[in-house]
Amino acid sequence: ATVPVLIFGGYQNTASKLVQQMRRDRVKTPLIGPDGVKDETFLKMTGKDSEGVMASYPKDTSTLAMYKHAREAHVKQFGSEPGFGYYNAYAATQALIKAIEVAGSTETDKIMAALKSTEVDTPLGKMAFNKAGDATGLGLSVYVVKDGKYLHTTPLGEVVTTLMKDKFHDIVDYAFTADMESRLDKVESGEENWKKVLGDFYQ
Repeated sequence: ATVPVLIFGGYQNTASKLVQQMRRDRVKTPLIGPDGVKDETFLKMTGKDSEGVMASYPKDTSTLAMYKHAREAHVKQFGSEPGFGYYNAYAATQALIKAIEVAGSTETDKIMAALKSTEVDTPLGKMAFNKAGDATGLGLSVYVVKDGKYLHTTPLGEVVTTLMKDKFHDIVDYAFTADMESRLDKVESGEENWKKVLGDFYQ
């Protein structure tokens, strides 16, 4: 059977090896990955093999005042542009600090309750957490590699992202990505059988 697309949950170090092996074996199936794949290191490691690879990543929020503030603070302190994951970490830190303020405590249960009832302005937009503890309010875009660079996709990409989140919400999910990355690491180290991992995925 022909596989129309390979959905990958993990980071660039594993994704780059996977894409290189696929292309070496003449497998042209496009790969879609999470934000851990939208990385300059991935592009350098895969070279021309990365053409057509897609990655979800937060929407461009570089016009937001909070984004500009976070960027300027980094450049002022370190003399360089922020690297991968900076804005995500900045947003997570803001959410935690706000939750501690709202809870009036550093007790885990009180912080978790505050996170689920508080909206926070972040460099990625307004962020809140649902009852399951998942971040909400942050929009994602799909980016595609073209001529060695990640480009923002067309409105069709936005539709695909919405459909993926609606129809495959258990896959397009941070918890799923973290679990899959952990299991793939175990496959790489020989602790887990790759056939079982794929079998569990397709059940």
